[in-house]
Amino acid sequence: MKKLFTFGLFVIAIALGANTAAARGRIPYGTIESMTVFGPTKLVGNDGEALTLCVLRTKYHLVFLGAWSEQTFVFAGNNCDTDSYYAITRTDLVQARKDGDIEAGTPDKPPLTFDFIFYGFSLWWAGLGLVVLLWLKSKMFPKPRLEA
Repeated sequence: MKKLFTFGLFVIAIALGANTAAARGRIPYGTIESMTVFGPTKLVGNDGEALTLCVLRTKYHLVFLGAWSEQTFVFAGNNCDTDSYYAITRTDLVQARKDGDIEAGTPDKPPLTFDFIFYGFSLWWAGLGLVVLLWLKSKMFPKPRLEA
């Protein structure tokens, strides 16, 4: 356990002691947004451009490992290759389905994908892996007990 504690202190010291003075003491965190095409629509935006139904994925990261991830439907132009989009609610999606602006089989929520599950929660996967490794180590190499 002492070695694990020492290793943890070493990792924290490396993370907090960055090379550049501007980054000193800061742990990188933030969000990354990306959009992928889900399907075509019959809608047009304010600028007259055809809109596409896109899946907007927001990944919250800590030291560039995904801590949490969310995904939702949005409408965007340029085949989802843009920084601007129209946020939509579930009610808007249902109405667009009723009006025939999007495909009738479009689900209310974007489907889960391997990429979303694995990379969106990679910090938790890494933590789980560490716990499993520590458990295996304790089972394979038990500490000798001192007899009194």
